Amino acid sequence: MSALAGGLLLAAVLVAIVAAFLWQGGRRFRDGGAVIYALDDASRFVHGRLDPATRDRVTPGQVRRVLEWQIEYQQVVAPRAGLRPVIGGGDAMEHILERAGERGDTLDPVDVAEIMAADVEYLMSIHAVGAPAEGGVG
Repeated sequence: MSALAGGLLLAAVLVAIVAAFLWQGGRRFRDGGAVIYALDDASRFVHGRLDPATRDRVTPGQVRRVLEWQIEYQQVVAPRAGLRPVIGGGDAMEHILERAGERGDTLDPVDVAEIMAADVEYLMSIHAVGAPAEGGVG
């Protein structure tokens, strides 16, 4: 094989690798780089991460409702109250338990905490949030 043919082959391999990375990146960051939180995906992810005993008590529909109420708190309730919501925070849990009570759902606070923790895992897996800050905010 001549040096020219070898160089062209290596260039073609490099172009193929770059194209593969661009294609994969384009799939991961749809909408021009925006991270998309898909409630159906989050619900499946969270329900699959629950402890088996919790999964027996909490239906996929309940997981979805908890996630919806958490989003409602983060995007509507807390901002209207002038609060800076913390994902997975106690205020969000109180809101979720209140909403569940309004519907007549009986959710155990421990189960809600587990759902919220698994949702944080989902958010980290899609790169919507980073790791917790060391030492808190100062």
